[in-house]
Amino acid sequence: MGFIRYLVLRASLANKNVWYWGVFFSLFWIILAAYIFTRGGNIQYGVIDAAKQYMADWLTFASVYMPTGLMVGYLYMLVYSTGAIPYFIRFGRLKPLKYLASYYIAMVAVTLILAAIVIAMAIPIMWSGLNYNGVHVSVGSLLPASAVDALGFVGVIALNAVFMAALMFLVFLLALRLPKHITRIAFIPMYLFFIFYFLYLYGSIPKAAMPLVPFVGLLGLMVSTYTGSNGVPTELMINSNSNGYFIAPSTVPAWQVVAGTLAWVIILAALSVLIINNIKYKPPELIRGEI
Repeated sequence: MGFIRYLVLRASLANKNVWYWGVFFSLFWIILAAYIFTRGGNIQYGVIDAAKQYMADWLTFASVYMPTGLMVGYLYMLVYSTGAIPYFIRFGRLKPLKYLASYYIAMVAVTLILAAIVIAMAIPIMWSGLNYNGVHVSVGSLLPASAVDALGFVGVIALNAVFMAALMFLVFLLALRLPKHITRIAFIPMYLFFIFYFLYLYGSIPKAAMPLVPFVGLLGLMVSTYTGSNGVPTELMINSNSNGYFIAPSTVPAWQVVAGTLAWVIILAALSVLIINNIKYKPPELIRGEI
Protein backbone atom coordinates (compact mmCIF):
# COMPACT_ATOMS: atom_id res chain seq x y z
CA MET A 1 0.00 0.00 0.00
CA GLY A 2 2.92 2.33 0.62
CA PHE A 3 4.06 2.21 -2.98
CA ILE A 4 0.50 2.75 -4.25
CA ARG A 5 0.15 5.76 -1.96
CA TYR A 6 3.41 7.14 -3.31
CA LEU A 7 2.29 6.69 -6.92
CA VAL A 8 -1.09 8.32 -6.29
CA LEU A 9 -0.09 11.20 -4.03
CA ARG A 10 3.51 12.16 -4.70
CA ALA A 11 4.11 10.89 -8.23
CA SER A 12 0.72 12.01 -9.57
CA LEU A 13 -1.45 14.40 -7.55
CA ALA A 14 1.56 16.38 -6.28
CA ASN A 15 2.97 16.64 -9.79
CA LYS A 16 2.09 20.00 -11.37
CA ASN A 17 2.59 18.58 -14.87
CA VAL A 18 -0.23 16.10 -14.24
CA TRP A 19 -2.58 18.97 -13.38
CA TYR A 20 -1.41 21.16 -16.25
CA TRP A 21 -1.42 18.57 -19.03
CA GLY A 22 -4.25 16.50 -17.56
CA VAL A 23 -6.89 18.75 -16.00
CA PHE A 24 -6.18 22.23 -17.39
CA PHE A 25 -5.37 21.06 -20.93
CA SER A 26 -8.63 19.08 -21.04
CA LEU A 27 -10.67 21.99 -19.70
CA PHE A 28 -9.08 24.35 -22.23
CA TRP A 29 -10.40 22.22 -25.10
CA ILE A 30 -13.79 21.78 -23.45
CA ILE A 31 -14.12 25.57 -23.17
CA LEU A 32 -13.36 25.86 -26.89
CA ALA A 33 -15.87 23.08 -27.58
CA ALA A 34 -18.55 24.89 -25.60
CA TYR A 35 -18.12 28.46 -26.84
CA ILE A 36 -16.39 28.22 -30.23
CA PHE A 37 -17.07 24.86 -31.87
CA THR A 38 -20.86 25.02 -31.30
CA ARG A 39 -21.37 28.14 -33.39
CA GLY A 40 -23.52 27.77 -36.50
CA GLY A 41 -24.91 24.31 -35.72
CA ASN A 42 -27.65 22.97 -38.01
CA ILE A 43 -29.31 20.44 -35.69
CA GLN A 44 -32.94 21.51 -35.32
CA TYR A 45 -34.59 18.30 -34.12
CA GLY A 46 -33.35 16.03 -31.35
CA VAL A 47 -31.31 18.87 -29.82
CA ILE A 48 -31.28 17.28 -26.37
CA ASP A 49 -29.94 13.98 -27.70
CA ALA A 50 -27.31 15.77 -29.80
CA ALA A 51 -26.23 17.91 -26.82
CA LYS A 52 -25.85 14.84 -24.61
CA GLN A 53 -23.85 13.11 -27.35
CA TYR A 54 -21.64 16.19 -27.72
CA MET A 55 -21.05 16.31 -23.96
CA ALA A 56 -20.23 12.61 -23.92
CA ASP A 57 -17.76 13.03 -26.79
CA TRP A 58 -15.73 15.66 -24.96
CA LEU A 59 -15.82 13.95 -21.57
CA THR A 60 -14.63 10.80 -23.33
CA PHE A 61 -11.79 12.73 -24.96
CA ALA A 62 -10.62 14.02 -21.56
CA SER A 63 -11.07 10.70 -19.73
CA VAL A 64 -9.08 8.69 -22.28
CA TYR A 65 -6.41 11.36 -22.82
CA MET A 66 -5.46 11.81 -19.13
CA PRO A 67 -4.01 8.31 -18.53
CA THR A 68 -1.66 8.78 -21.49
CA GLY A 69 -0.17 11.78 -19.68
CA LEU A 70 0.16 9.84 -16.44
CA MET A 71 2.01 7.11 -18.32
CA VAL A 72 4.81 9.53 -19.19
CA GLY A 73 5.68 10.13 -15.54
CA TYR A 74 5.23 6.50 -14.54
CA LEU A 75 7.41 5.34 -17.43
CA TYR A 76 10.30 7.53 -16.26
CA MET A 77 9.93 6.05 -12.77
CA LEU A 78 10.12 2.53 -14.20
CA VAL A 79 13.20 3.23 -16.31
CA TYR A 80 15.08 4.96 -13.48
CA SER A 81 14.30 2.09 -11.08
CA THR A 82 15.91 -0.65 -13.14
CA GLY A 83 18.59 -1.06 -10.48
CA ALA A 84 16.21 -1.52 -7.55
CA ILE A 85 13.55 -3.77 -9.08
CA PRO A 86 15.78 -6.83 -9.82
CA TYR A 87 17.31 -6.57 -6.34
CA PHE A 88 13.97 -6.51 -4.51
CA ILE A 89 12.60 -9.35 -6.64
CA ARG A 90 15.62 -11.57 -5.97
CA PHE A 91 16.41 -10.70 -2.35
CA GLY A 92 13.25 -9.01 -1.06
CA ARG A 93 9.54 -9.70 -0.98
CA LEU A 94 8.64 -7.93 -4.20
CA LYS A 95 6.52 -10.07 -6.51
CA PRO A 96 6.07 -9.12 -10.18
CA LEU A 97 2.28 -9.38 -9.97
CA LYS A 98 2.17 -7.23 -6.85
CA TYR A 99 4.41 -4.64 -8.45
CA LEU A 100 2.26 -4.70 -11.58
CA ALA A 101 -0.96 -4.40 -9.58
CA SER A 102 0.39 -1.32 -7.79
CA TYR A 103 0.67 0.56 -11.07
CA TYR A 104 -2.76 -0.67 -12.21
CA ILE A 105 -4.44 0.48 -8.99
CA ALA A 106 -2.62 3.82 -8.99
CA MET A 107 -3.49 4.48 -12.64
CA VAL A 108 -7.18 3.77 -12.01
CA ALA A 109 -7.33 5.82 -8.80
CA VAL A 110 -5.62 8.91 -10.22
CA THR A 111 -7.56 8.75 -13.49
CA LEU A 112 -10.89 8.58 -11.63
CA ILE A 113 -9.93 11.50 -9.39
CA LEU A 114 -8.84 13.72 -12.28
CA ALA A 115 -11.83 12.66 -14.41
CA ALA A 116 -14.23 13.54 -11.57
CA ILE A 117 -12.72 17.03 -11.33
CA VAL A 118 -12.89 17.60 -15.08
CA ILE A 119 -16.47 16.26 -15.36
CA ALA A 120 -17.68 18.43 -12.45
CA MET A 121 -16.33 21.53 -14.19
CA ALA A 122 -17.01 20.55 -17.81
CA ILE A 123 -20.78 20.04 -17.54
CA PRO A 124 -21.61 23.61 -16.37
CA ILE A 125 -19.07 25.01 -18.86
CA MET A 126 -20.72 23.13 -21.72
CA TRP A 127 -24.22 24.14 -20.58
CA SER A 128 -23.18 27.78 -20.49
CA GLY A 129 -21.48 27.63 -23.89
CA LEU A 130 -24.36 25.86 -25.63
CA ASN A 131 -26.93 28.32 -24.31
CA TYR A 132 -24.66 31.24 -25.18
CA ASN A 133 -24.63 30.05 -28.80
CA GLY A 134 -28.39 29.57 -28.96
CA VAL A 135 -28.60 25.85 -28.21
CA HIS A 136 -31.01 26.05 -25.30
CA VAL A 137 -30.69 22.94 -23.13
CA SER A 138 -30.85 22.28 -19.40
CA VAL A 139 -27.98 21.04 -17.26
CA GLY A 140 -29.91 17.82 -16.77
CA SER A 141 -29.91 17.12 -20.50
CA LEU A 142 -26.09 17.02 -20.41
CA LEU A 143 -25.92 14.46 -17.61
CA PRO A 144 -25.71 10.69 -18.17
CA ALA A 145 -28.98 9.10 -19.27
CA SER A 146 -29.43 7.37 -15.87
CA ALA A 147 -27.61 6.56 -12.64
CA VAL A 148 -26.76 3.13 -14.05
CA ASP A 149 -25.26 4.74 -17.16
CA ALA A 150 -23.24 7.10 -14.94
CA LEU A 151 -21.78 4.13 -13.05
CA GLY A 152 -21.14 2.38 -16.34
CA PHE A 153 -19.27 5.43 -17.62
CA VAL A 154 -17.07 5.40 -14.51
CA GLY A 155 -16.47 1.68 -15.03
CA VAL A 156 -15.32 2.22 -18.62
CA ILE A 157 -12.97 5.00 -17.46
CA ALA A 158 -11.45 2.52 -15.00
CA LEU A 159 -11.21 -0.18 -17.69
CA ASN A 160 -9.41 2.25 -20.00
CA ALA A 161 -6.97 3.15 -17.19
CA VAL A 162 -6.20 -0.55 -16.67
CA PHE A 163 -5.58 -0.98 -20.40
CA MET A 164 -3.24 2.03 -20.44
CA ALA A 165 -1.32 0.68 -17.45
CA ALA A 166 -0.98 -2.70 -19.18
CA LEU A 167 0.22 -1.02 -22.36
CA MET A 168 2.75 1.02 -20.37
CA PHE A 169 4.91 -2.01 -19.60
CA LEU A 170 5.12 -2.90 -23.27
CA VAL A 171 6.33 0.64 -23.97
CA PHE A 172 8.70 0.21 -21.01
CA LEU A 173 10.30 -2.77 -22.76
CA LEU A 174 10.92 -0.61 -25.82
CA ALA A 175 12.39 2.12 -23.62
CA LEU A 176 14.84 -0.36 -22.10
CA ARG A 177 15.99 -1.34 -25.57
CA LEU A 178 16.46 2.31 -26.61
CA PRO A 179 17.11 4.20 -23.35
CA LYS A 180 18.55 7.27 -25.09
CA HIS A 181 15.19 7.80 -26.82
CA ILE A 182 12.97 7.49 -23.74
CA THR A 183 11.59 11.03 -24.16
CA ARG A 184 10.16 10.15 -27.57
CA ILE A 185 9.11 6.64 -26.56
CA ALA A 186 7.23 7.83 -23.47
CA PHE A 187 4.80 9.78 -25.65
CA ILE A 188 3.97 6.89 -28.01
CA PRO A 189 0.65 6.05 -26.23
CA MET A 190 -0.37 9.71 -26.39
CA TYR A 191 0.46 9.87 -30.09
CA LEU A 192 -1.55 6.69 -30.69
CA PHE A 193 -4.49 8.14 -28.77
CA PHE A 194 -4.61 11.29 -30.89
CA ILE A 195 -4.19 9.34 -34.14
CA PHE A 196 -7.03 6.94 -33.37
CA TYR A 197 -9.20 9.66 -31.84
CA PHE A 198 -9.15 11.81 -34.97
CA LEU A 199 -9.58 8.75 -37.21
CA TYR A 200 -12.66 7.92 -35.16
CA LEU A 201 -13.89 11.52 -35.03
CA TYR A 202 -13.67 12.26 -38.75
CA GLY A 203 -14.15 8.80 -40.18
CA SER A 204 -16.00 5.53 -39.75
CA ILE A 205 -14.33 2.56 -38.07
CA PRO A 206 -15.09 -0.93 -39.50
CA LYS A 207 -17.29 -2.98 -37.19
CA ALA A 208 -14.73 -5.78 -37.05
CA ALA A 209 -12.05 -3.38 -35.79
CA MET A 210 -14.02 -1.92 -32.88
CA PRO A 211 -13.50 -4.86 -30.47
CA LEU A 212 -9.91 -5.42 -31.61
CA VAL A 213 -8.60 -1.85 -31.19
CA PRO A 214 -9.22 -0.58 -27.63
CA PHE A 215 -8.05 2.91 -28.60
CA VAL A 216 -11.29 3.35 -30.57
CA GLY A 217 -13.47 0.70 -28.94
CA LEU A 218 -13.20 2.27 -25.49
CA LEU A 219 -13.89 5.73 -26.90
CA GLY A 220 -17.12 4.49 -28.43
CA LEU A 221 -18.03 2.46 -25.35
CA MET A 222 -17.70 5.54 -23.13
CA VAL A 223 -19.93 7.60 -25.41
CA SER A 224 -22.61 4.91 -25.72
CA THR A 225 -22.59 4.26 -21.97
CA TYR A 226 -22.90 7.96 -21.13
CA THR A 227 -25.78 8.49 -23.55
CA GLY A 228 -27.54 5.24 -22.71
CA SER A 229 -27.33 4.01 -26.31
CA ASN A 230 -27.58 0.40 -27.38
CA GLY A 231 -24.26 -0.63 -28.87
CA VAL A 232 -20.96 1.09 -29.56
CA PRO A 233 -21.08 3.57 -32.49
CA THR A 234 -18.70 3.18 -35.39
CA GLU A 235 -18.66 6.96 -35.90
CA LEU A 236 -17.97 9.55 -33.21
CA MET A 237 -18.94 12.70 -35.11
CA ILE A 238 -22.49 13.98 -34.72
CA ASN A 239 -24.01 14.00 -38.21
CA SER A 240 -27.23 15.56 -39.42
CA ASN A 241 -29.00 15.65 -42.77
CA SER A 242 -30.11 18.72 -44.71
CA ASN A 243 -33.31 18.90 -42.68
CA GLY A 244 -31.40 19.08 -39.40
CA TYR A 245 -32.26 15.57 -38.19
CA PHE A 246 -29.66 13.66 -36.17
CA ILE A 247 -28.34 10.58 -38.02
CA ALA A 248 -27.47 7.61 -35.82
CA PRO A 249 -24.39 5.57 -36.90
CA SER A 250 -24.14 1.78 -37.04
CA THR A 251 -23.10 0.03 -33.82
CA VAL A 252 -21.43 -3.08 -32.44
CA PRO A 253 -22.41 -4.86 -29.17
CA ALA A 254 -20.80 -3.37 -26.07
CA TRP A 255 -19.78 -6.77 -24.70
CA GLN A 256 -17.52 -7.33 -27.70
CA VAL A 257 -15.53 -4.18 -26.91
CA VAL A 258 -15.28 -5.13 -23.22
CA ALA A 259 -14.19 -8.67 -24.09
CA GLY A 260 -11.64 -7.43 -26.62
CA THR A 261 -10.15 -4.96 -24.14
CA LEU A 262 -9.96 -7.55 -21.36
CA ALA A 263 -8.20 -9.94 -23.75
CA TRP A 264 -5.61 -7.24 -24.48
CA VAL A 265 -5.17 -6.56 -20.74
CA ILE A 266 -4.60 -10.26 -19.99
CA ILE A 267 -2.07 -10.62 -22.82
CA LEU A 268 -0.22 -7.44 -21.89
CA ALA A 269 -0.24 -8.35 -18.18
CA ALA A 270 1.35 -11.73 -18.96
CA LEU A 271 4.01 -10.00 -21.05
CA SER A 272 4.53 -7.45 -18.28
CA VAL A 273 5.34 -10.18 -15.73
CA LEU A 274 7.98 -11.53 -18.09
CA ILE A 275 9.35 -8.03 -18.62
CA ILE A 276 9.58 -7.33 -14.87
CA ASN A 277 11.33 -10.65 -14.23
CA ASN A 278 13.96 -9.86 -16.87
CA ILE A 279 14.68 -6.21 -16.13
CA LYS A 280 18.35 -5.32 -16.59
CA TYR A 281 20.02 -2.37 -14.92
CA LYS A 282 20.44 0.74 -17.05
CA PRO A 283 22.79 3.48 -15.77
CA PRO A 284 21.05 6.86 -15.32
CA GLU A 285 23.82 8.45 -17.36
CA LEU A 286 22.89 6.26 -20.33
CA ILE A 287 19.23 7.20 -20.02
CA ARG A 288 20.12 10.90 -19.92
CA GLY A 289 22.27 10.45 -23.01
CA GLU A 290 25.52 11.28 -21.17
CA ILE A 291 27.26 8.06 -22.24
